[in-house]
Amino acid sequence: GLADCHSPVSSKDLQMLVQDEDFLAYMAARGVDIKDAELFFELLTSTTDTGTVDVLTLANACVRMKGVATSIDLQLMHFESKLVLREQSKAFYAIHKKLKSVEQMLETSFKACKQERALKTNRGPVAAIPEPSISL
Repeated sequence: GLADCHSPVSSKDLQMLVQDEDFLAYMAARGVDIKDAELFFELLTSTTDTGTVDVLTLANACVRMKGVATSIDLQLMHFESKLVLREQSKAFYAIHKKLKSVEQMLETSFKACKQERALKTNRGPVAAIPEPSISL
């Protein structure tokens, strides 16, 4: 059931809605035509982990589909894109830091192995082993 505005709507629920003549007439009277319900639903759920969308989000999306994109719609998309970019940048920075840490650990291990090998052979530092060329 679609009892309240926070009730989840599944793909199956939307399929049932777009087959309902009253719903289609209601939407058509408002200038909204949902030609591809599956694609529309995928678009709405692309940012959720649940595979569902709440009634309020569905209603807002349907109303916003009416007519051409307005300047505020484009600004909203631009803003949302910037938010996504910021989150991705944070994630890439965290990954970069971890990779740098791994690089430092490998370099330290390599130097320790080089020193250990030199001590075992009692010849001093081993110059024949090339330095690693790891760069991120």
